[in-house]
Amino acid sequence: MANGKLTLTRKPHQPLYLQFIDQDGKLQEVNMMISEINGQQVKVVIDAPKSVGITRGETLTNKLNLLAS
Repeated sequence: MANGKLTLTRKPHQPLYLQFIDQDGKLQEVNMMISEINGQQVKVVIDAPKSVGITRGETLTNKLNLLAS
């Protein structure tokens, strides 16, 4: 599968691991965990190498809109 979508259900403090091969052929791992659920808000902890960019959706949308104008 070249691209796809996976939907998971997680309880607080259950980890989720993403692994990928970087441009140098080295295995990289991103660890994520739901640390807290409070009403409609979910607190996510992400542990990733510094080379991995992490951006919130609304931040990326704002940057793209600024570039387009």
